[in-house]
Amino acid sequence: MTYDAFLDTVHGHLSTDDRETTADIATVVLKTFSEILYRTERDRLSAPLPTELAQPLQSARPETSREETERLTEGAFLDRIQARANLNREDAQAATWGVLTVLGEATDAPVLSEIGDHLPPSYAEIFPFMDRPASSGPSSA
Repeated sequence: MTYDAFLDTVHGHLSTDDRETTADIATVVLKTFSEILYRTERDRLSAPLPTELAQPLQSARPETSREETERLTEGAFLDRIQARANLNREDAQAATWGVLTVLGEATDAPVLSEIGDHLPPSYAEIFPFMDRPASSGPSSA
């Protein structure tokens, strides 16, 4: 998938006014996502992507073991998206879902599935590549 196609598809998922805003939000989500990934996960995920998409995924500080990878709650992850992209909580969650949905379309699905296996189950509420629990709070009614 080309960078332009990625942005066009993300733009279709978001309620942004212009392409520049879409690009900024996509970069924020990808950079924040990279912070919770182990270096080999970042490498495998970014390998098939164009440079403009691979760079944000490679922006996290390098670690030498999986234990050094930053672990955030899903709430803290969304807090970072909110702060960095100047979004409200609902828009931060929609942006995360939209960007990562398109990332899944642009990359090898098994890579994201394997990444999901290493993340806390609570991330399923904000990451489209993770199975949501059958009954999870008020949204399951």
